[in-house]
Amino acid sequence: MGNDFSMKITEIFFSYQGEGIYLGMPQVFIRFAGCNLRCRYCDTVESQNADEGMKLTTDEVIDEIYSVLKTSTPSKKVKYVSLTGGEPLLQTNFLLDLIPKLKRNRLKIYLETNGTLPDKLKKVIDLVDIVAMDIKLPSDCKRNFWQGHRQFLKISSEKKVFIKLVLTKNTENKEVYKSINLIKSIDRNIPLVLQPVTANVNSRAKPENIFRWFSYAQQNLKSVFLTPQMQKYWQIR
Repeated sequence: MGNDFSMKITEIFFSYQGEGIYLGMPQVFIRFAGCNLRCRYCDTVESQNADEGMKLTTDEVIDEIYSVLKTSTPSKKVKYVSLTGGEPLLQTNFLLDLIPKLKRNRLKIYLETNGTLPDKLKKVIDLVDIVAMDIKLPSDCKRNFWQGHRQFLKISSEKKVFIKLVLTKNTENKEVYKSINLIKSIDRNIPLVLQPVTANVNSRAKPENIFRWFSYAQQNLKSVFLTPQMQKYWQIR
């Protein structure tokens, strides 16, 4: 692919990972424009529209990454580029051009994904170092993705994959249990992060429900974490 290959990017910035099992990891984030879902709790609605953002080539993205690193205090400690969104896997052709160039620059790839596009994951999985996969529940994302999630997990299970499960007032017991049993059926060693919504008070799950789900997960999986979006507390992106 040539250097004129381009894609819509909402922003490129330095921050610390605020979710999942790699909390606090310094990263450069590439936020892609466009998403195939419209979840109620989405906190990056500005990235849902594929027409939004800057149109950048892969080389322009890399130049911007190094510009960001030059102005970031812990730049020498940054080893990972987080591909986030939106949904990065909607742009697999762009990723196939971008990721090898990042690898040549000794950067590793942290993929944040909604876990609904297994066929697209197959194209890039060998280039990815960490997969942070969401399980999207019908109560908040309005559709059933169980089969797609199963396929996605099977493809990514040999990588450093972990699962995030967002919990809200709409979350149903049967959905959480089904999610936990799905992970268990693939590999009970895959870490699960239960992530209660905290930004919107009216959307929060009841504490007694959270503790019940946490207990059930601990009984069935090896590694279970209960962590909100820490970037909200740290007041960072």
